[in-house]
Formats: sequence, structure tokens, C-alpha cells
Amino acid sequence: MALDLGMMKAPLAALDACADDLVKGWGVDLAQMRRQRSAPEPANDVSRWFRSSDYPEKQGHQGAGGLVGIRLVIGVDGAVKKCEVYMSGGDKAFEETTCRLVMERARFRPAIGADGRPIASLWARRVNWRPGDLSFTVQ
Repeated sequence: MALDLGMMKAPLAALDACADDLVKGWGVDLAQMRRQRSAPEPANDVSRWFRSSDYPEKQGHQGAGGLVGIRLVIGVDGAVKKCEVYMSGGDKAFEETTCRLVMERARFRPAIGADGRPIASLWARRVNWRPGDLSFTVQ
């Protein structure tokens, strides 16, 4: 069943093309990624990427929390090449802390392409910084 997009077909196609160009600019081949055999997977314990001591001090004292959506570019070597915030409550401290820590601590097994070799790919999750117990979750 196809959805008739009517007048929205051209603007949505333009939006898709814009998103594709952005991802290509990050060094990810979308055609390869769409045919990948497996997605990138964390190679180290995600629960160790963040510690209670990492909670931004000002936000912790204020009892503030934040949800930060991140999109990572994972290279063929499994290293995080780029961290991009795609969603946030607007608190720069949570955004900057999230990306800094992921860039420092996260390691991945790279995505595997259709030919069985590692490829650059994307990995996206949300990090929920919660006040009080200074805990977080990666969703």
C-alpha cells in the first residue's frame, strides 16, 4: 500500500536529499550502509561511558536533568569519528558532556558491508541524564 503524498512529495524528496548529502559529508556511503550485513555495535560496556562524577556540576546542584539524542559516525576501525546532537532539551552542558564522553570512551565493532568488510556507518541513541541519584540511561 502506497501513501499518496500529493503536494508534499517534492518537498519530502528534497528533505531526504538534504539529509543524504549531510551524511555523505560525514564520510558515510549511504548505499553501502543500506545494504550492510550488520550495524555497528558497542565493543565496550556502554554503562561505563558515563559516571556519576561526569554529571555537569551546575546542573547537578540545580537538580536539572536532560535528554540528549546523539548520532555517531563509526569508522571502519570502530572508532567514533563524529558525535552530532540531533535532539536536546537545549542545555549545552548536557550536549557537550555527552559528546565529549562518547568520543573519549566509546568503542565499536564497525558495521559490516554486503561484501563482508567493515564500513563507516551511523549509530544513534538517547542519553537521559537524571538528577538526584546522578544516574543516566542510554536508550
